[in-house]
Amino acid sequence: MIDRGYLDYEWFRELTQEEVYFVTRMKEAAVCEVKAECQVRTQVWTALIAMLVLKYLQLKSTLSWSLSTLAALPRQQLFFYQELWAWLDDPFQAPPAVTEVHVQQIAISWQGGGWTAAKRAK
Repeated sequence: MIDRGYLDYEWFRELTQEEVYFVTRMKEAAVCEVKAECQVRTQVWTALIAMLVLKYLQLKSTLSWSLSTLAALPRQQLFFYQELWAWLDDPFQAPPAVTEVHVQQIAISWQGGGWTAAKRAK
């Protein structure tokens, strides 16, 4: 256990045997929220599924990605349509040119106590 410059391996061993994996002191003014077990379980499963998908993409790619880079880059690519497998193998190419643009607007208005929406071509 490392705390302010001293080591206590015996205490660390005891905590490990008791399955205590993280210990800290909360500040006096700390505000905490207790989450339901099912919420935490859902978050854990979501994270595990995301990591599984990223690991699969990492293994399928011919480029040697680090998992952290592969997790960070897709967020930057969300604004461009790119074919996933081509992008995985060559992520530094320019996004494909847009050959045809379809612009549609949706007119939204408040009428009679409710929202209405109508498509209109521009």
